This record gives sequence, C-alpha cells and structure tokens, in this order.
Amino acid sequence: MWPGGDRIQPRREEDVPDMTAPVFDLLPEVCQVEEGETAKFMVKVSGNPRPRVTWWLNGTIVVNVSTRGA
Repeated sequence: MWPGGDRIQPRREEDVPDMTAPVFDLLPEVCQVEEGETAKFMVKVSGNPRPRVTWWLNGTIVVNVSTRGA
C-alpha cells in the first residue's frame, strides 16, 4: 500500500496500449543552401509511443523536437 491507503493495481494486458515501431510518414527532402544560411528539414514520424526526432550535425545536436504541430 502507498501512503494514504491507495493500493497498486496490477496492469492488465488489455490496459497496455498497442506498441508500434516508428515509421517515417514524410521523409526529408534534399536541400542546398549557402554556408551560413538556414536549412529546413521536415519529417513526419508516427508510432506508439510517439517517436522523438533529434537532428545531429557533425556529432552535435542541432534541433531536438519531439512534437511539433501535434
């Protein structure tokens, strides 16, 4: 029992959401920019639990977006 008298209920299999592997619904397109200009890449990824997308450049995180427009 937890403080306050609440009991922990075991999870039933039917209570666990269906898990699905991440899928790219929209792939990034090739983009050419001059050095110092901003490049934009857009992807759409689905799955359960909701996937997180992290952008890397030369070993450094550029942008870390988990949900945008969701």
